[in-house]
Amino acid sequence: MSPDEFHVAGLIRTAASAEERARILLRVPDAIMLQMADELQRACDETQFALGRAFVDVRVATLSAMRQPDGELPAARAEESTFYRGLMRSLAGVAP
Repeated sequence: MSPDEFHVAGLIRTAASAEERARILLRVPDAIMLQMADELQRACDETQFALGRAFVDVRVATLSAMRQPDGELPAARAEESTFYRGLMRSLAGVAP
């Protein structure tokens, strides 16, 4: 890991398994996810962690989505987010 590399992306790159990568990505705060999405996506691509890449993509889309008048996410976006979070939790071996 180079000194200029984003720490979480480095953790993804050096994790020993997809399960470890899932645990790492599940803990990334929303603000960091938005700010460092490109680097997180690149780290997932480099480690062939397709589920992680999809999870990052969905989280960024969810965080960037226009809310409904009541402040809620559109139903399809909320369902997609819940689906991918569930897949990542299963892979990581963590309970909801």
